[in-house]
Formats: sequence, C-alpha cells, structure tokens
Amino acid sequence: MRLIEAEKIYVKYIDELSEDVQRFIAACLEERLKQQREQKRRLRQARIAIAIIRVLGLTASGFGGLAYLKQQAAQVRKIAALNGSSAALLLSQQQLESLLASIKAGKQLNSVISPSKDIQLETVATLQQAIIENNQ
Repeated sequence: MRLIEAEKIYVKYIDELSEDVQRFIAACLEERLKQQREQKRRLRQARIAIAIIRVLGLTASGFGGLAYLKQQAAQVRKIAALNGSSAALLLSQQQLESLLASIKAGKQLNSVISPSKDIQLETVATLQQAIIENNQ
C-alpha cells in the first residue's frame, strides 16, 4: 500500500487502526517530512553554491578584463618608448638603429586593439622620419 493511501486511511480511520499500524504510518509520515526537509536543505545549498560560483565567475572575468587592459596600456607605453628611442637615435645620427626601433614600434602597434590616434600618428610619423633620414 502506498504512503499516500495509508495517510488517507490514517486520517479517516485513526480510531479503527491498531496502535502498531498507527505508529508505523506516523513513522512513515515523519520520515517523508524528514526527507522533504532534507531535499529543501540540499536545494538551498545548491542555490547558494550556484550564487557563489556566479560571483566568482564574474569576479574572475572582471580581473581578466582588468589584466587585459593593463597589458594593452603597457604595450602602448612600450610603443611610445620605442618612438622616443627612435627619435633620439635620429638626433644622434644613428639612422639604422632609429629605423629598427620604429619598425618594432609599428609591429607592436599592430598587436594593440584600437590604439589611440595619438600613438598611431606618433608611430607613423617617427617611422616616416626614420625612413626619410635613412634614405638620405
């Protein structure tokens, strides 16, 4: 007999059931309630775990994005340094070294995603100047 059917009998005919049957059905009902509470507890724990995983995932994504932005900024600073180095080498009459520094800056500029117009113009101007000076 199923517990649901036993519960209906228990409720309707409690006075007609023996004490052993009453205790048995009561114990079964109590066990079902205990299992339901345990299921609710596990569900609550699973929801908490999912919420924590979401927060950790968002945090990791945020840190990843921040690290990427910092890496891009460092690369732009390196390009600016190479441009400065190229200009200084031109002033000291080291045209070939200046051209090499400008080429390095240009290659690194290609790996930066959406660099500023200023750094693009600076790199192109420095490279043009290095080429012009090298051809003279």
